[in-house]
Amino acid sequence: MEKIVITGMGTINSLGLSVEESWQAAVNGVSGVGPITQFDTGEYLVKIACEARNFVPENYMEQKEARRRDRYEQMAVAAVKEAMMQSGLTVTESNAGRIGVVISAAIGGLKSLADGFEAHVSVEMAVQVNEGQVGGDHVPILPRSTSL
Repeated sequence: MEKIVITGMGTINSLGLSVEESWQAAVNGVSGVGPITQFDTGEYLVKIACEARNFVPENYMEQKEARRRDRYEQMAVAAVKEAMMQSGLTVTESNAGRIGVVISAAIGGLKSLADGFEAHVSVEMAVQVNEGQVGGDHVPILPRSTSL
């Protein structure tokens, strides 16, 4: 049985944009709950949530890449970058097969899914994509298992 070593951690959450910031907020009893700002809550009863505030994806990736990614993917990239930096590891051809990243998220891709429905993306279009008739960029980014 091989040993597993945790060499770095990263997080983006409602308490902070890093492990240290999140830990300090938790230790100091700071709540991550606040008003929902990511969408209009006018027609909903619930007006509060635990959003990651002040997250700027371009701090972690090129603007072009950020536009192509759903918010949860942007946050995953940011957290992985923090974990890799904290680890001090340099990924090389000789060690790449021995380095892994574990990501945990409740759910992701909902904004892309909602945007897709608003744009009238249909099941028929998804079938056309599957058959190679329509490019994948025309279908919203759906939640999926991601392994980096």
